[in-house]
Amino acid sequence: MSEIYRIYDKETGNEQLLVSKEYVDLRIKALKDAILSHIQNIDKAHTDQSDPAKNQTSILDNADIVDIDLSLNIPEIPAEMVKTDPMHRFITHSQLEVFKDKPTTHEVETMVNNNINYLKNSFNEMYARLLNMPDAVKKLREIAKVVQDDENLKGIYDAIDDKVTDEEFADHLKSNLHLNNVDRKSLNLLLSLIQDGTIDKVKSVSLDYCNSAFNSYHLDGKTPEQIRSRGAYHRIYSVAGYNENEADYYFYAGEHIYKEVFDQAIYNMVGKVLFRECDYDIPEFIMNRPKYKDLIIEGCGNGTNFIVDRCYFNYVQFDNCAFSNASFMQVLNSNTFRNVQFDNCKITLDEATMNRFIDCIFNNCEIRFNKVCTYNRFSGCIFNKTKQPKYAGGNNIFSDNIENL
Repeated sequence: MSEIYRIYDKETGNEQLLVSKEYVDLRIKALKDAILSHIQNIDKAHTDQSDPAKNQTSILDNADIVDIDLSLNIPEIPAEMVKTDPMHRFITHSQLEVFKDKPTTHEVETMVNNNINYLKNSFNEMYARLLNMPDAVKKLREIAKVVQDDENLKGIYDAIDDKVTDEEFADHLKSNLHLNNVDRKSLNLLLSLIQDGTIDKVKSVSLDYCNSAFNSYHLDGKTPEQIRSRGAYHRIYSVAGYNENEADYYFYAGEHIYKEVFDQAIYNMVGKVLFRECDYDIPEFIMNRPKYKDLIIEGCGNGTNFIVDRCYFNYVQFDNCAFSNASFMQVLNSNTFRNVQFDNCKITLDEATMNRFIDCIFNNCEIRFNKVCTYNRFSGCIFNKTKQPKYAGGNNIFSDNIENL
């Protein structure tokens, strides 16, 4: 007797019958025996009385059905009983929330880099303000020299030890003991000038002239020599360590001049300014100025060299200076470039109008027009290894230029 297994799925309610190997083997054997018996009983074949196949196959009906339940009842296992290793660990919900709140490595690096740039810009801005204090560089050098000299440094320490406090000085003024020999001589000289009438003559005749001379000497803290050297310039720029005491504003040396520092120094200026002979490393030279706010930037020939990357010019004039290595220089409206040298620059006149390039030199440059450009002028320029620009129509003028390819 063989078995038939009945599988019942409680979730779907489906039943399925599966036979055992014994069930299959038994039926195959019974069929084989019936076939052989039929072949051997040729004479009395196909009669119920004589054919034993019916009796042999009757055993096919004998089978027991066995029910099998496949539903799994897996007992819950406490987490503390599960073995873990360094590659497989359990974490609690609280630990997971802590991990979710922590920043990623990329976020930390971004915050660190942002703070580094902020501190660097702040330091550069403070350094620029320090440099632009009157006689700041000169005073710093004098302090450094004193610190390096032991004897002078000893004198400073002695002076600090012997200094008079505010209370002592106030008491000294209340007494009548603070008049020294120099003060006495000065007082005697003043009394003599008053007695012989000299003071009255100065007061009645030359007082206005004296005031004018005094004011001119102290104009913006500049000496007469400095006043004469500045000419008509509203402000003079330089780089720290160069042209000391000859500039109003110093940029820090040895690094890029960041856009924020450069904008603060010049963007809103009006009038005429001078850049002394130096290399000014300005990656972003953006001068998108409003109309009718004239600004003339003048240099000291090609010794005033603006090392740039991206430029954007609108309503500004450049005289006697140089630009180098501009990967993108966009010229818009009403700009003037007079006696300016361009080295390795890519210049685009973008819907440009009323721009003038006068007596300029272009060395290994690329010049092109974009969209509709009108009333632009290239006059008296030299194009070295630079193709002279051409533009049909729009009242653009190209005259007296030299091309040397």
